[in-house]
Amino acid sequence: MICKLCKQEKELIKKSHIIPDFIYKAHKLLDENNGIHNFNLSELESNSFKKQVYSGEYDSNILCKHCDGVIIGKYESYVAPLYNKLWQKLLLADNEGDIIFNMDSTKFYLFYWSIILRASFSIRPFSRYINLCKNLEKNICQALFNENLDSLNDYEFNIYSYLNPNGPKNEIILSPFKTIDQFGNDMFILILSGFLIIISMNGFKTNISDKSLIIHNLPGELGEIMLKNIIQTIV
Repeated sequence: MICKLCKQEKELIKKSHIIPDFIYKAHKLLDENNGIHNFNLSELESNSFKKQVYSGEYDSNILCKHCDGVIIGKYESYVAPLYNKLWQKLLLADNEGDIIFNMDSTKFYLFYWSIILRASFSIRPFSRYINLCKNLEKNICQALFNENLDSLNDYEFNIYSYLNPNGPKNEIILSPFKTIDQFGNDMFILILSGFLIIISMNGFKTNISDKSLIIHNLPGELGEIMLKNIIQTIV
């Protein structure tokens, strides 16, 4: 079978994660007994919680072992040990504003792009709200192999934290989706257990080094309002 990332004839693995396990496990910082609620857009519209899940969303026969474990794996291996550190610091941050972390933003961005790409590859119901055009799909694959964002330099990232020790929205992972911004450009949104990632073609540009990761903290009601506004535009 053909691997959707390297486009070569290879044996494909039976369990390629769309949303990695460690994103689900980070939520145990709040409550060791709580799982995550997976939503897609139609389920969110009905406002009904599904049963809790404790491991990442996955699909079969989309990637070969090398692409899953090595090409994408290197970004997951970088982000995974830092994810809990982000949670721990942001849970204690009670002021609105940018927080700068001494982390490689390029690897974080490529990690998020890999989630969007895998969701587009997947045929599971969780991923049906995102379908990339062939050109963008090719550019993401190129970026993942080259370990840089040169083929994706039209896009900008904005990452927000709405972590709240008492906020139920921390428990939500929403299926990745594509929408249109106010200028008519494609915009991709990830809602991952306390983090809102917006990827757009007209994002806010920054002069901060790519060795720094910027997260805009929205504590308490500010985060709830931003998340509510985002959700209202898509349901």
